[in-house]
Amino acid sequence: MINMNRKIIPAILLLLSLTTFSLVYADSDRGQDGFKKLFREIDKVIEKFEDDDLPEIESKREHPASLFVGPRGQARVISGEVSAVASSTLNVKVWGLGLVINTANARFSPANASSSAIKIGDKVNIKGQIGTTTNGVINATRVNLLTLRPRPEAEASSKIERLIERLRELQKKFNRN
Repeated sequence: MINMNRKIIPAILLLLSLTTFSLVYADSDRGQDGFKKLFREIDKVIEKFEDDDLPEIESKREHPASLFVGPRGQARVISGEVSAVASSTLNVKVWGLGLVINTANARFSPANASSSAIKIGDKVNIKGQIGTTTNGVINATRVNLLTLRPRPEAEASSKIERLIERLRELQKKFNRN
């Protein structure tokens, strides 16, 4: 809710400023061409806000399974479970809904991930666009394989183990002296 307010308040202030500017602009001698330019700029600002409403897929924390579709077909799948794998497509389930994902032009992350690394049961985040001619297939631009990503707990545990090992080595050094 706080993030939404952070976006709405600047948008309202911007629209009020643009309205004031347009009234002043209308009084000048520039006429219709100036208004056309002004409204194109307003459309660009509105499009920017529409794009920012969808979540990013690169979070390091696991989130509940979710599917987001924007007003122009942009799509995000968060924590979807892979149910089938083919050469350039994935079938992913989110809340029992089966989705077909075209991965032919997608970038994979983390760095050691690839389409061949994905297995049935893996969790993925996907960013893409729903194709208008492909009956709801999501054309992925990014596939983020959550299964390969080290969990924060595992990473912390590994650091603690290395620290304990170093402490043991130091203890051995002091015991010799």
